[in-house]
Amino acid sequence: MEQVTNGANGEICVCPRKKNDKSPAVFYADRVTIDGKTVMYSDVAKISIYGVSTTNDVVFETYSAYVKLTTKDGKKMKWKTGGSSFAGFGGKKLKQKKEYFYNIFEACMNTVVRSIAAEQLSVINNGGTVTIAGITIGAKEITGKHVLKKKTIPISEVGGCRVTGGNVFIYGPEREEDILFNGSVISLDNAVCLVPIVNSLVAANAPAAPQQ
Repeated sequence: MEQVTNGANGEICVCPRKKNDKSPAVFYADRVTIDGKTVMYSDVAKISIYGVSTTNDVVFETYSAYVKLTTKDGKKMKWKTGGSSFAGFGGKKLKQKKEYFYNIFEACMNTVVRSIAAEQLSVINNGGTVTIAGITIGAKEITGKHVLKKKTIPISEVGGCRVTGGNVFIYGPEREEDILFNGSVISLDNAVCLVPIVNSLVAANAPAAPQQ
């Protein structure tokens, strides 16, 4: 990723999908441009992210990844990359494309995802609930499935939320390995938005530090 700070045109980062990409995703403080189409973060209703690598007998590897945005009026924008490597040939290019995906993932988490999460948090903080990837979140509790059983857990008993291996996990307060709900794959609409939403609520419900 070409990282730009206070660029001449106001870019904060540029994310190509291939070498010498003539139409990369360009992120600004309030909007993103993909393939010549520009959308304000506040106009994005859904974000879906996908990335998977498949290896066969350590000889053949394929990689596919994308980021898809859906606006509030139903329009879609998509950034995608991928390729394959056989017996080591193409491995360097494949590694580079994985890095491209990691870079746009980070850019989205810091822009689009934050914007969607802020709208959802506003609903929650005003007494409502939101449901994302099978998880229903309120100001004081979260409801979802663990294995096949539905359960509700107070926010005070949640440690946080993270993305690992293409899945979003909500975990307990003692260890990140203590998974409270089934993992939501990041390709589900707005699943990655669970990270800032849950972590923000956990921080808001944390007990105040004792005064010295």
